[in-house]
Amino acid sequence: MALLWLEGFEVATNLSGLVWGGLNADAKTNGRTGGYCLENSYTAARQIYVYLGDIPNNDGTYIIGEAFYCNRANLTQGYAKHIWKDNTGKQIFYMDKAQANNGYWEFRDANNAIINNTTVPWEQYTWQYIELKFAVGSSVTVTVKLNGAIAATFNNVNTIGTSNGVISELALLWESSMRLDDMYISDTSGSINNDFLGPCRIVGVVPNADSSVGWTPLSGVNNWAMVDDGPTIDNDTTYNSASSQANTTDSFTCTNITLGPEEGVNGVRVHCHARSEGTGLAQIRLKCNNQLGDIETLSSTYNLYSGVTETSDGGTTSWSESSVNSMTIGVIAI
Repeated sequence: MALLWLEGFEVATNLSGLVWGGLNADAKTNGRTGGYCLENSYTAARQIYVYLGDIPNNDGTYIIGEAFYCNRANLTQGYAKHIWKDNTGKQIFYMDKAQANNGYWEFRDANNAIINNTTVPWEQYTWQYIELKFAVGSSVTVTVKLNGAIAATFNNVNTIGTSNGVISELALLWESSMRLDDMYISDTSGSINNDFLGPCRIVGVVPNADSSVGWTPLSGVNNWAMVDDGPTIDNDTTYNSASSQANTTDSFTCTNITLGPEEGVNGVRVHCHARSEGTGLAQIRLKCNNQLGDIETLSSTYNLYSGVTETSDGGTTSWSESSVNSMTIGVIAI
């Protein structure tokens, strides 16, 4: 598998602490192509975290993409920080606006040594799409793309330092009106999505009809209406529940997407916001068409569970607009 994670902040935008954390970080309707993005809504610098989970380190090489917008003309160094960290908080890679407002990005290695700060241009009042490709090791090559074109290549870079080399978190230190959108992480394994994807657009869809349902809705007869929350998750206001019967499935069709003339679909990420009730073991698996995700053990508090599928059939059939619009997604109580 190459595509490991993606986030467009289009659904579950109120789940601070599960998708992101930190003071004054909000999902706002100022997204790069419409819709939502993550934004610092405060007038001073704030530490913000985007939680990635334990992204698998399949072959030691990551490709990372993100859209970034700066709405401040005189931003000084230290307030556009992006620090990719492992699950113990140790630095893997760092980028920030360079010192003295000189109009370039600054890149640092896992030990915080400056790699370069005079090559990749910094833009204000506009979205930039930045992509990084690097192996995890003590002396590797880092390639930087800006808006789809190679902007720099740095050699002999230490991207492991004292970290375990598994990216789990993006730590941000931003001043007001910084925005983040359309993020992805992949690696070089497999035969698809194993290199730069280019500037991506991530859209959100929600259930709009029942396909095959076995769970019990809180009210009414339409299970999909209990889980079509979209941008705002409402916890126990609407939900479906499943008892201890094994393999009880709820699956749904979803709202449609519309692609531009040169756009394709790299993958689909399915979300589920769930908790257990009572004292027994509660486990679920997410599904997308005929593909099943990992077995997840629920706790008594809500958590966000997700999984990425790169093909529509689990084999070699690429996703398309029509296959996304006809897909079924759901959850199995096991």
